[in-house]
Amino acid sequence: MDSPESNKLASYFDRSASSVQAYATKLEFGYARPAFQASKGYFEEFPVLSIFLFAFGLLSLFPILFLLGIIAFSIVGIIFFAVGLVLVISLAIILVLGSILILTLFVNVCIAAFLTSMLVSAYLLIRLLTLVRQHGLDGFNAWATEIRGYIVQTLNGVVLDQENESVGSSESSKSMVVVEEKKDSSPIVSEEEAS
Repeated sequence: MDSPESNKLASYFDRSASSVQAYATKLEFGYARPAFQASKGYFEEFPVLSIFLFAFGLLSLFPILFLLGIIAFSIVGIIFFAVGLVLVISLAIILVLGSILILTLFVNVCIAAFLTSMLVSAYLLIRLLTLVRQHGLDGFNAWATEIRGYIVQTLNGVVLDQENESVGSSESSKSMVVVEEKKDSSPIVSEEEAS
């Protein structure tokens, strides 16, 4: 028993075969046979001219096909050359614009680093001036202690964070806290447990 898919395939093949057969019949009876009968009649009426035209047509076939091949090759070659040229120019433009982007980003990093350092320096200077104004010459010591505490806290935080990530421990880290005391006008540095 045939499956429905093979029946569809067989009917499709039959339709295609009948379509090809119809076109071949049309070509044969519409063009080939009339042309053959006309050339046969023309050969019987003008034999020398018919031989000349047949020889000329046969000899002209190769140069015409050669010219068509050259034209097709030229068109394909020009298209490939144009596409290649477009790719090369696009690559050059991308490289130039990418270089400009990298240079711009580098300048932005330099400007950001400069602005950050200037802002930090301005903050530290303002903090120094504030402490010196409030505490006199002891403000220098307070400022140095404050800066030292901040640096130690930052460095300990980085080191402890790296250790915690590598070991995976949940131990608490010590941090420095600056507490200003109003009695003797100097800050007290104490260590606290941070969790």
